[in-house]
Amino acid sequence: MLASLHTLLSVLAGGVVAGLIALHLRAEERVLVSIVAGVALPSMVTYMLAIAFGLTTTTVLFGPVAVVAVAIVCVVLGAADPRTTWREGLVEARERWTRMPPVLFLLFGIWIIIFFASLLGRALVIDPDTSLQAGYPTVWADWAQHLTTESSFAVAGNVPPVNPLFSGSPLLYPFMPDFHSGELMVLGLDPGAALAYPGVVLASTICLLLVCIGERVGAPVVTGMVAAVMSVLGGGMGFLRVLADACVHQRLPDAATTPGATDAATAKSLGCTLHQMAVSPSAWGDALHGLGPVVMNQPRAYDGLQVSYPDLAMHNLQWPTPLMGWWLPQRSFLYGCAMVLCVMLILITALKSENADRWAWGIAGVIAGLLPLFHVHSLIALAIVLTVVIAWRHSHRWWPFVIALGVVAAPRMLQLAGGTRGSASQGNEYPQIAVGWLYHFNQPTPGEGIDQVAPAFSWKYVPEGVLHALALPFKADWWSFWWVNLGIALPLSALIIAGVVLRYLPGRAGSIVRKLMTPFPEDLLPWAVGFIMVFGAANVIVFQSWNWDNTKLFAYWYMGVGLLTGCLAGYLWKRWRTAILGVILVMLCISQGLLVVFRLGVWENKDSRYAVTGPFTMVSAQDRALATEVAAKTPADAIFVIPGQPPDPLLTIAGRTAVLGYDGWVWSYGIVYNARSDDVRTILSGCGELKIGDPACQVLPLMRSYGARYVEVDSGDRNKQTDPTWWETQHLTVVARDDHIVVYDVGQS
Repeated sequence: MLASLHTLLSVLAGGVVAGLIALHLRAEERVLVSIVAGVALPSMVTYMLAIAFGLTTTTVLFGPVAVVAVAIVCVVLGAADPRTTWREGLVEARERWTRMPPVLFLLFGIWIIIFFASLLGRALVIDPDTSLQAGYPTVWADWAQHLTTESSFAVAGNVPPVNPLFSGSPLLYPFMPDFHSGELMVLGLDPGAALAYPGVVLASTICLLLVCIGERVGAPVVTGMVAAVMSVLGGGMGFLRVLADACVHQRLPDAATTPGATDAATAKSLGCTLHQMAVSPSAWGDALHGLGPVVMNQPRAYDGLQVSYPDLAMHNLQWPTPLMGWWLPQRSFLYGCAMVLCVMLILITALKSENADRWAWGIAGVIAGLLPLFHVHSLIALAIVLTVVIAWRHSHRWWPFVIALGVVAAPRMLQLAGGTRGSASQGNEYPQIAVGWLYHFNQPTPGEGIDQVAPAFSWKYVPEGVLHALALPFKADWWSFWWVNLGIALPLSALIIAGVVLRYLPGRAGSIVRKLMTPFPEDLLPWAVGFIMVFGAANVIVFQSWNWDNTKLFAYWYMGVGLLTGCLAGYLWKRWRTAILGVILVMLCISQGLLVVFRLGVWENKDSRYAVTGPFTMVSAQDRALATEVAAKTPADAIFVIPGQPPDPLLTIAGRTAVLGYDGWVWSYGIVYNARSDDVRTILSGCGELKIGDPACQVLPLMRSYGARYVEVDSGDRNKQTDPTWWETQHLTVVARDDHIVVYDVGQS
């Protein structure tokens, strides 16, 4: 009930803020802006209230109320009256919908809401036995961190936040998405629902914003629909491998029990490689006959997600299906992307309006200024895109936006600037120059994974990096890398850049180029070029410790390519003679993702090593009970020494803070943790023949140096660094225990 009330108040707050924007926004556009503003702004106000009064039901519910109050003050200061703007928008919508009902838009909206609700509805669920189960492997891998941060807010009241994975340090990770879910937990939602519910809302909003942006730049509604589908399911040429696997299926004598082969040598010996199929009609026949069984019972993940190198569909696949790589597991991406597209919609509309007032620009700037707290990669992408657009459409009207963005973003940006940037010894130093991103990936030995660190240049080698970057367009293997991973995206980007430049040629040459650019609206071009510049930057600089995280930037480039592809497909679909080309164009982009979606349905191969649906146990029933007991018996700000496994119940359920959590996450934050890792290992391994209070035993001094009082001793420690027997003999107070975890209180020792 309280969560529903909070939703209504947030919608009201977002609607009032959207009403302050004195632009000719359509009713559906203003609704989408309301959703984004209603998520971002009340959460930010609630966070500021929580710093002073704690995160409680009162502060959570008062957040959107305070936003409405501030909006009323803005009206007094000269902003538009929300009642007027909404009334005008609804009148315009009624007249427009009477002439031509937005059937495609509404049907698409209904479909994507059902799609994301069905997927995120099983992302993280509580089993009948009260265990916490993840529905997808990437959710299991990523949401444990989000559960940790969410619970640290909701259960432990960690405001202002200390990093729950690295005690004693500020939380520099963009935490507001998890704070928002923590608010929902305070209002009564279970941890999984608190994470999934905003995901459904924001994922659906992103898709509809893309449709609205497409229409705003003068493209048909289908443009944004294509862009949205590509942004969720887009990929490269890995799907072609299904033909070779289908051929193998037909030629294997035991095909009934072996629906395909993951062994490349087997495929080659049967004459079923893609190269051999190109010259073998019989192989094509076998492939077509075996296609159905292989698609329904897939022997591999054709997008390369969580696949060992020998089983990759194609060499060096680094781009998974966005649905599984970002939309489901990467919650911060959904918040950041929704905010970027909301800002983009407002700015496109403002640029087309001759009398857009400063409030519209300022509100867009405020939303953009919150990005460092929600998703830093989104801020980087937006900054690159806007640099291009401002240079293209320079005007004094940009100043309210730039000032608002700078003022709102400055405190967090200064905090981030003072944070750590990793170290070369740990391999997590950033930013780094890594020209070509992962195209120069070297094949590992058989059996190794694909998570390799790309060769990088230190900043002192900038001249060398520039030379390498200038050479990229002349490297065939760089083009082939992107063709394998994303198909037409790179060639289309190159053609757009060439068209933008060459259309200014004089005479017939320029006329031909301008005619070829006809499918692409003029208003879209500066934004498209900006997205392509994001691609260029991400091919030169690694912006975070883990080079693969640059995919969060490439995702924005791909959205821009999606809009371009939608424009081209829509242009081709206008004529029946070229309509089939439009279909082929789109299918080349989404076939790989469609194969993954098939694996999410009833055709999922439950025996596959690469299953993409769960359940995957994140926290067992007894571990949940243990964590609940620990939360009841220990102070909220207590610090624990833990083994550092990803879904640790003391962090994910009890919301407690660790001296050092899962080192993979800490590494990705660019934190230097080597010394602390050694200390945790020393504590957990005990002191052999010595007792805990012996002066020669380092356990107590090390724990006191970190302010830690409690130790989690797990006999199932994956790192094999814990000595449960030693801890059992120390006769310490047991806070809680289950069949493999014992939590000790060493505070009185």
